[in-house]
Amino acid sequence: MSTLNTIGRLLVNRKNISAASPAYGHFKNNKILRYNFQAYYDTIELLAIGLQKMGLKPQNKVSLLSKTRAEWHLLDMAIMCSNAVTVPIYHSYTTAEIIELYQHSDSNVLIVENIKELHRLADALKKRCDFIITIKNFTVLEKEQFSEFNILSFQELLIFGSENLEESKVKFLEIINQQNPSDVATIIYTSGTTGIPKGAVITQGALTATLIGIKQFVGNAFNDKDRSLIFLPLSHVAGRIDSLLALIFGWEMIFAKSMDKIFENILLARPTVIIAVPRIFEKVYSAVIKQVEDQNVLKRKYFDWACEVSEKYFKQLEAGKSPSSLDILQQKIAYKTVFSKVNQYFGENIRYLITGGAPIEKEILSFLKYSNLTTLESYGLTETCGPCFINPPHLQKIGSVGKTFGKTKVKIASDGEICLQSDTLFKEYYKNPHETANAFDDGWFRTGDVGHLDRDNFLYITDRKKDLIITSAGKNIAPQKIENLLKTKSLISHVVICGDRKKYLTALIAIEKERFVPYLSSLNLPLDCKISDLANHSQVREMVGQQINEVNAGLANFESIKSFSILPFEITPENYQTPSLKIKKKQLLSDFQATIDKMY
Repeated sequence: MSTLNTIGRLLVNRKNISAASPAYGHFKNNKILRYNFQAYYDTIELLAIGLQKMGLKPQNKVSLLSKTRAEWHLLDMAIMCSNAVTVPIYHSYTTAEIIELYQHSDSNVLIVENIKELHRLADALKKRCDFIITIKNFTVLEKEQFSEFNILSFQELLIFGSENLEESKVKFLEIINQQNPSDVATIIYTSGTTGIPKGAVITQGALTATLIGIKQFVGNAFNDKDRSLIFLPLSHVAGRIDSLLALIFGWEMIFAKSMDKIFENILLARPTVIIAVPRIFEKVYSAVIKQVEDQNVLKRKYFDWACEVSEKYFKQLEAGKSPSSLDILQQKIAYKTVFSKVNQYFGENIRYLITGGAPIEKEILSFLKYSNLTTLESYGLTETCGPCFINPPHLQKIGSVGKTFGKTKVKIASDGEICLQSDTLFKEYYKNPHETANAFDDGWFRTGDVGHLDRDNFLYITDRKKDLIITSAGKNIAPQKIENLLKTKSLISHVVICGDRKKYLTALIAIEKERFVPYLSSLNLPLDCKISDLANHSQVREMVGQQINEVNAGLANFESIKSFSILPFEITPENYQTPSLKIKKKQLLSDFQATIDKMY
């Protein structure tokens, strides 16, 4: 596999091995349209040829602005196989942010989901764009509005690529054969939870080293009979790697209709592998806990019993002991009557769930285990080209993000910071030598995360280095642990812990209206009430406060929340959430400084 060191070569290799096997699919009218690897290759080839005929040259930058969909991935593959550079841009970014990234990356080609997107970008793109591709078709009238631009639709690009095809096919392979591992494949801008996005320059070699390293690490756990459902933002490194795994495993990938349709799509696609951020699993957990809390006392006690017998059963297995016949029987009953319903959320065909991108609470991981769902927690950053740690399929340690794979080396600095050396690391921050230099210390990449290794070299993340809170009493507190505990409560959606240089900890709490619908009648609130009505309601504050106190009971006094404020809105990617569903802590803390001050 050593010669498979570029994306183009991985594509050719997979087509040669798996031409007739299912490669990808997408939803249309609640049905899945499926294509094999030969059709997959042919489509990418036509798109690449079309792009090259439009004037795309090796190492040109192409900004790709769209929601997650099959065409996004196919165009991304065509760009990288043309030895050009994909610059993903989140579709939820503001006009100013999109233009800033387009210009900063030196892009000269733009791909957008539809021509309507151009209305907000056209003025800034004049004389800066060689041509534009729209994923969706457009009318003649729509095209005439942008007559100064050279525009083709996705379908027109395919047709354009099919002209003089035999001659172009030879050129397509020539470009792939001429690729070097050191050639830049993509510039991925960080989603900016703590500040201005930086463009991580990732080479063909780093991208393929990540993919091949994953395959070697998991061995035969995954195979070409597996099927993944892709719904994470492809502009994020986790979603991007997810969309490329078919190249090494030969499995089928199904592109979801949208993040909002995930659980509907799961039931139709019946994936065997799902890669997701913790927020997806938190939603399932919260939904189940909410259902339990709404039951009578007897059913709640039965749920607690099911958790207890399952915990006992799995603890014995983890300790290398054989559970008794009674323990086995009780666990089977608990699964059949309680936890099998959780399995149904994921289509009942799942072999592995993979989580990463943010920490996940141990309680949720245990809950998934009781549901016979094997969850592999992983860890990586944009700069590491996705995952560089993962729990082995044959052995998971709950709370750990697993072990390194490939050529990745790890060391823990004196202040606890995790430092890495790897062939999957980014090359530099684009046009930002100062930040590039700051990211390394004597050849080691400084992740900004704090953690430790156990005796088996499993890594445990304790917090972001910048997020650590030091109280006025000198106590060092990792807020992620407390935030994750609070998010397991049925009424709490998001949490940001405050308290740096203060006497005690406080919290900004975000809630969702959906979770309070069963209580609206008792709260004397109408069904169409606003989230601000809930946030300002004394009984809602009392209910949330009770759940905070339940968490406080298990914490040290200096870690407990002494005061809290409920935000008058839901947190979404439209305000304080990144497209990869992380909280923009720095921005939130800044905008609500007055609210925080009142809690002290």
